[in-house]
Amino acid sequence: MEKKGRAPRSIQYAFTCIQMVISHAIKLGYYQAVNPILALPKNSRLKFDNRKTRFLSHEDADRLLEVLAKKSEQVCDMTLLSLHCGLRFGEIAALTWGDIDQTHGFITLRDTKSGKDRTVTMTGEVTEMFKSRDGKYGELVFSCRTGKPQRMLSRTFARTVEELGFNDGVNDSDRKQKITFHSCRHTCASWLVMVGVPLYTVQKILGHSTIAMTERYAHLAPKEFKAAANLMEQGIAESRAKRKNDIGKVVNIK
Repeated sequence: MEKKGRAPRSIQYAFTCIQMVISHAIKLGYYQAVNPILALPKNSRLKFDNRKTRFLSHEDADRLLEVLAKKSEQVCDMTLLSLHCGLRFGEIAALTWGDIDQTHGFITLRDTKSGKDRTVTMTGEVTEMFKSRDGKYGELVFSCRTGKPQRMLSRTFARTVEELGFNDGVNDSDRKQKITFHSCRHTCASWLVMVGVPLYTVQKILGHSTIAMTERYAHLAPKEFKAAANLMEQGIAESRAKRKNDIGKVVNIK
């Protein structure tokens, strides 16, 4: 798989699948030996960091949406939803009209990757997008033509990204730099941090299970760190000034 250029994540999935199958065979008594996957040396597994580091500018995001709107309204709407609300493809594909509260502007995501439901707030553009679509309670918002859930995103997105040249010059081996649909979710988080939204709030919006997953966006908030440092310096200066004023002061101990 590695020689054929498969992603490290795909190779990890293959190992996990083999491990589960053999573990089940051992449980049923069909195989009497140590699971060979578990017996592999710890350092034999591929190490990788699959986290996206590149995100779209507001200008590039608008260009992407503009071109997508001419090709596929559904793909355009799904992209907008990921850019503005930070939703994963799987979360978008599972949305039903019962999850969309247009009155209060909320979207409820059920059985997410973290195993918990979460609620996100719609932006004005997302609210208008849902108003332009028709659907009945219980129906999927973004279904296939057959009415069934989408298993994968239309190739229209990848073709449009290629057409716009967003990945020109990006080496295929550096997956963290490539713009994919998941980059839209990463873009949403980056935009939030850049305008001063606290990391804890970003964590809740994106549904990260731990704050450590959100902290990779911390470098995008230099103004917030500078403001924190300034406040600390101000507190030190005030404390010193107060102590200086207190020296030599006569106090009636009665």
